[in-house]
Amino acid sequence: GCAAPATAAGPGQTLLRYWHLFGGGDGVNMQGMLDDFRAGHPDIALEASTLQWGAPYYTKLGMAGAGGRAPELAALHLARLAGFAPGRLLDPFDLDLLAELGVREEDFPQDIWRRGQAIGKQFAVPLDTHPFV
Repeated sequence: GCAAPATAAGPGQTLLRYWHLFGGGDGVNMQGMLDDFRAGHPDIALEASTLQWGAPYYTKLGMAGAGGRAPELAALHLARLAGFAPGRLLDPFDLDLLAELGVREEDFPQDIWRRGQAIGKQFAVPLDTHPFV
């Protein structure tokens, strides 16, 4: 992604822009997680944006990525990963850094973790999953 303008965050803060689709009950839960993150990380200026679900969101995300103005973090349905990762619209995760932060492959069901991979790299970390019964 492109570096955020220094003026977007306060002195000594790192700007983290996050786009997501969570509304309704999921949005309430997401807001709680965002509030907890902000409280625990005062050195990070978190800008969270809830965008309209569906094609408008993915068009905006793709255009932002192509133009070098994508958010640092975005929610993405894994069905869309194949169109974003190989096109270099997403950056892969640094697995060592994720592990330092407590996010490890072995903490997820193997198949779900693997679905976040494309072109041999990890581009997605499962946030919520939908079991089929």
